[in-house]
Amino acid sequence: MKEKDFEILFRETKGVVLSAVRRYLPCDFHYAIDDVVQETYIRVINSIESISFESEKQKKNFIYTVAKNESLRMAKKMGREIVKIRELQSVFTEEYDDILTGESDDSQILREAISKM
Repeated sequence: MKEKDFEILFRETKGVVLSAVRRYLPCDFHYAIDDVVQETYIRVINSIESISFESEKQKKNFIYTVAKNESLRMAKKMGREIVKIRELQSVFTEEYDDILTGESDDSQILREAISKM
């Protein structure tokens, strides 16, 4: 796909893509919107030339579906990452429980660092 063709495709479909992302990517993961949009267009570019669409609506439906699937994929991935982080926090908290329950400056710094994770 040529750069000019991509510009046209992007201009015509950015609303469709953002609509799907808004609907299917949880608000907690709003920081991943750029990644989802980028992955959507990479997948679209890699497959669009091998598909013949009967109408513009059919093409937009295809792109919407790709954006929806990318949003769901990212939400699932980020959900797994959150579980890993919580598990690490739990292990870390258990391992350093004696320090965390203390009243020293180091204990306070450590509690703040854990809460920021």
